[in-house]
Amino acid sequence: INKSESDENVFSRFLEICVLLHFAKDMETFLTNSRFFLRGTHALSETVLYNCQLSTVLVRPNFKSETHQRPYKILRYLLTQLP
Repeated sequence: INKSESDENVFSRFLEICVLLHFAKDMETFLTNSRFFLRGTHALSETVLYNCQLSTVLVRPNFKSETHQRPYKILRYLLTQLP
């Protein structure tokens, strides 16, 4: 992750990773990659948990402002729409 990247671009890449790993259903790989990915950017400084049984990605932002939480609400919604 380049520190000069926009939050929108970072979020877009993060969403792509989540979708790919959702289908991969590989918890160990997901958690390893997520930790590595998240260490590289302050824009997505949160804990990502993957539950294989529920096939659900839970994003828990550290941000308290509504503006920062909105993208994660969108992410959660989009992931509920996956088959």
